Amino acid sequence: MKLALSILAVPVASGAEVSPIQKVIELLEGMVAKGTKEKQDEATAYSAYEQFCTDTKTNKAAAIAQEEEEIEGLAAEIQKLQADREELQRQIKKLTADEEKYTKELGEENDRRQEERDIYKAKHQDLSESVDGLEGAIAVIKKKTAQFKDTEDALLQVSSLSRMPESARKAINSFLLTDTSASAKMELEENANPLAGILEMLRDLYEKFRHELRDCEKEELNSKHHHEMVVDDLTKQIQNTEKSRSDKSDRAHDKKKRQAKAEEEKADSESTKAEDEAYLSDLTAECAQKSTDFAARQQLRAQELEAINQAINIMSSPEVAGSGEKHLKLAQKGSSFAQLRSSVRDPTQQKVAEFLLDQGRKYNLPGLLELSNQVSADVFGKVKKMIKDM
Repeated sequence: MKLALSILAVPVASGAEVSPIQKVIELLEGMVAKGTKEKQDEATAYSAYEQFCTDTKTNKAAAIAQEEEEIEGLAAEIQKLQADREELQRQIKKLTADEEKYTKELGEENDRRQEERDIYKAKHQDLSESVDGLEGAIAVIKKKTAQFKDTEDALLQVSSLSRMPESARKAINSFLLTDTSASAKMELEENANPLAGILEMLRDLYEKFRHELRDCEKEELNSKHHHEMVVDDLTKQIQNTEKSRSDKSDRAHDKKKRQAKAEEEKADSESTKAEDEAYLSDLTAECAQKSTDFAARQQLRAQELEAINQAINIMSSPEVAGSGEKHLKLAQKGSSFAQLRSSVRDPTQQKVAEFLLDQGRKYNLPGLLELSNQVSADVFGKVKKMIKDM
């Protein structure tokens, strides 16, 4: 606070009964009142600013804490989504391997079945030809009207069958190569006739091959049924694996999008938190500086007011008051200007000026230093002029 001595501009009415010393005291008291009001006004303004600092720092701290909580929550969510994605990728990889395995097994099963089918077809055709050939040969041999040539052709055809046992071939060849007459060979009523034995052998082979044919067909049905079950099971496993893999791929894709969104939100929260922390740091420093400045100004004002009050006490003392009255009377009696100047400056003016100078230097108060300079330079000049004009 810079105080100026305002008494120089205050006129004194002609015939006023208030002494110059009292007038100076009144003006100093006015300065005290003004300084006190300014000090209180500044305190009121700073109180509002201090409340702003408190409220803003509280709100920012709460916002930062909430942002930190959001960041921690998002970090945990991102970590879980990443772990879920990795687990889903592991499962997808296994499902892909399983699908490849089932597909390979299905192909192998189809190849096995095709090979089995080819074997069956060849065997079935062989057995069918054997049964049909034996059945035809037996029918020819049993036919009473058959010629030996027909029987011979039928036996030769049977003998060429791939499934015909070697022993049966030898028996047929032996029969055909014997010297017995054709009529004798065709006679079936006699047990000793070789053709009866050939016929019995053919009948046994016929039954044998017919049973083998039925077993072959039955085995084929069983094999076909087993193949269909295996194919159906593998097909379902492939379909289930494909569906599961597709579902997990969709879930992994969804989690990837959620993770990207969470990472974006986390980055935004971190940016906002950094801005709020920077603002809070700057505001805290600013508030602290303003608090220091306010305290310094309040102390300065208090010291100035204290110094002015002490000056008022000095000028209100009986010694100073009496000296002032003496100078006033000298002026009214027409004393010389030099006498008035000398009497006014000594000792009252000098004592006040020295006090103000001492207080200004002691507390580094520019206002009091200026006031001291003005007093020392003839602060009572106006007072003497007023006295002269009275």
